Amino acid sequence: MSSIKRKYQIPPNMESCHTAVIGDYFVEGHVPVAAIEKLLAEKPAQRT
Repeated sequence: MSSIKRKYQIPPNMESCHTAVIGDYFVEGHVPVAAIEKLLAEKPAQRT
């Protein structure tokens, strides 16, 4: 999993037990489906 975290430049202080890459976003940890649906609906600006 660390290779995925490096590939997507996930900061060490944000790393968790689960990583999901969804479109242009990454999600770390146990995230409720409703929060992911909101993320995809609102499409907030990404940090670069």
